[in-house]
Amino acid sequence: MNLTDKLIIATASAAILSLQSSLARSQTSLTFQQLVPQKYQPTRLTIAARIDVEDLVFKSLQFERNKAESYNYSGFVYFNQKKYQKALGAFSKAIELDPDHSHAHNNRGLVYGSLKMYQRALADFTRAIELDPKNANAYNNRGLTYLFLKVYLIALTDFNKAIILSPDNASIYNNRGFTYSNLGEYQRAISDYSKAIEIDSNYADAYGNRGLVYHEMGNKQKAMKDLQQSAIIFQQRGDLNSYQQVKEILENLK
Repeated sequence: MNLTDKLIIATASAAILSLQSSLARSQTSLTFQQLVPQKYQPTRLTIAARIDVEDLVFKSLQFERNKAESYNYSGFVYFNQKKYQKALGAFSKAIELDPDHSHAHNNRGLVYGSLKMYQRALADFTRAIELDPKNANAYNNRGLTYLFLKVYLIALTDFNKAIILSPDNASIYNNRGFTYSNLGEYQRAISDYSKAIEIDSNYADAYGNRGLVYHEMGNKQKAMKDLQQSAIIFQQRGDLNSYQQVKEILENLK
């Protein structure tokens, strides 16, 4: 593996970690519909008494689920602080209190992924999808996990589903583009990176990744242009580590 290959992988990994952080942030709040339990139907009570019991059961379940959401939010805070063991404990407690908490499964999967416990991450993302088949983030995260495991075709399937569910999510196009680039399907990779940039014109990772694909295709002029734009955006937003990384790539391409 040459230096450029290593930098390609490093750049993609940074993009994925950045994405994971934003995904965890977006999963902390339950909607009202998710707080409503299934109707309780006792069989030997009068209508008036049944209403009282239903109200009691609703409040009890609501209390437990609010507790679960509190643990889910705590896990999110720990995750962003990179305190992964504490995050794992918080998300697991949320799931213990509310086993049907799709977002808590998704978020715990992110922790397992960060700890490179990929099989457990896959199990959590799959469970999140079972609980909420329209959870685009869970499909995307499972696709990322398969990407880490180099199971590229299955990763593509998950990214395709995620895009159907969330067609305006630039990060998913970036991730699918990276998958295509690993499969040597450079034109498809370029198309996905371009779509990501169309959605988010300040998407530094997509510019950088597209530039690296142009380099692999032998188009040095376009490669340099994209990488320079990537470096500018990273510098403007204060991400000096990524900025220096792209500058190193540019120096190696001269």
